[in-house]
Amino acid sequence: MKRVLIASMIAASCVACEQQTAQKTSGNGKAEIEQTTIDLGELDEGDMAGARFKIKNTGNGPLTILNVETSCGCTEAHFDKKPIATKSTETIEIVFDTRGLSGYQYKTAVIVTDGSESNRCKVAITAKIK
Repeated sequence: MKRVLIASMIAASCVACEQQTAQKTSGNGKAEIEQTTIDLGELDEGDMAGARFKIKNTGNGPLTILNVETSCGCTEAHFDKKPIATKSTETIEIVFDTRGLSGYQYKTAVIVTDGSESNRCKVAITAKIK
């Protein structure tokens, strides 16, 4: 009897966890990036440069940036984790550290949101390192 009761409690808690997860990840927001590639121009080796990407919520509910996955250790993302209201815009800054690099560089980042559509948006920065 105890085993049946414990199994029932475990099953009920798993269902509750799944429902909470679905609610957290199925937002009504929709991400739209104004400019997906930014050219930083010519930079000297060792420079730090930032590119600002504007993300607009064109959906019918709030949109939250969950994470920004950068393509290498030379880039770092700065963003606010508070929800973006409908029709509002937020800025994500990708900082590029050029130490040890030379020539043409193409670095990417994937913006992960809880949006109902387009929940993974790829952006890129380019630069020529002298």
